[in-house]
Amino acid sequence: MDEKLDRRTKRTKIALKNHFMELLKIKPIQKITVTELCDIVDINRSTFYKHYFDLYALLEDIEKDFYHQIDLLMEDIIAQPLKPQHVSRRILQYILENKEILYLFIYKNNGENFWNQINEKVFYLFREKTLQAYIIPDHITQAEFEDTLLFITYGCYAIYRKWIINNCQENLDPLANRITQLSEFCLNSILILKPSAP
Repeated sequence: MDEKLDRRTKRTKIALKNHFMELLKIKPIQKITVTELCDIVDINRSTFYKHYFDLYALLEDIEKDFYHQIDLLMEDIIAQPLKPQHVSRRILQYILENKEILYLFIYKNNGENFWNQINEKVFYLFREKTLQAYIIPDHITQAEFEDTLLFITYGCYAIYRKWIINNCQENLDPLANRITQLSEFCLNSILILKPSAP
């Protein structure tokens, strides 16, 4: 019985999330009501409130799911000896597969906070991949190294954002190559590439 209820809860929450995201495509969260969402999902309001305090709590749960997916992607990229252009390609491929939800988070519902957290994750990824491939010379301070990574992270963010806004129309591979070239230009100017680097 508990397993059956658990499966039912999961199905209900998935339905709430999916239909809520569909509503967010056509109107801001302030104009969506719990009653409206429940009617679409075909559940009682009491069922909604068993799972979420309000629509903002539902949105937060969607964001948490997405952050978890991002963490898994980052861990996988860090664990593999990928060449820089393959790292860029993996990130862009993920963006392409999730462009609709990313577009919503750019323009709706606390998008700045969402992207700040994503950029923190991307910064960590770039830091780990850079340390795998480069040696930091003695004359380069930690602050200089991190500022370079911040410069690359937010430069990449601007490109990712532009690509999403334009519905990812530009071909993925040329964009991945351009991002890689720009990033390597910055890194090669202050760091030393390891002989064993991918």
